[in-house]
Amino acid sequence: KIESGGLSLGSGLLFQPGQASLKKHQLASLDQVGKLLKGKYSTYEILIEGHTDNQPLKSTRKLFEYNLVLGYERASNVFKYLSKRHGLPESRFQVMSYGMARPLNPDLANTQQGQRENRRVVFRLKRNIH
Repeated sequence: KIESGGLSLGSGLLFQPGQASLKKHQLASLDQVGKLLKGKYSTYEILIEGHTDNQPLKSTRKLFEYNLVLGYERASNVFKYLSKRHGLPESRFQVMSYGMARPLNPDLANTQQGQRENRRVVFRLKRNIH
């Protein structure tokens, strides 16, 4: 999906609920992003944002005390995959987390649909480096 000028991938596509490890059988979508970043957008710096829903972490509380940390770990794992698999240099990336601070639709943030939509990773083009 397109989100405010960025490319958004729902975390359900990439992660198990409350987890930051990438789903191995869903990496094709990240491979498509990697090809775009190596090709059409090869001269841009990239920001990878991690977003979560507003629910407290229960089963993974020992791993991720806060949603902000979970969002960062997800964005970081996406970066690591793109860097290792597609040879994209670290210098092109910024990784950050908004946790639950930027829901797509605040009015739906407490619904199952809203929570599902808010769990996402967003890619944004930053400045052109060439």
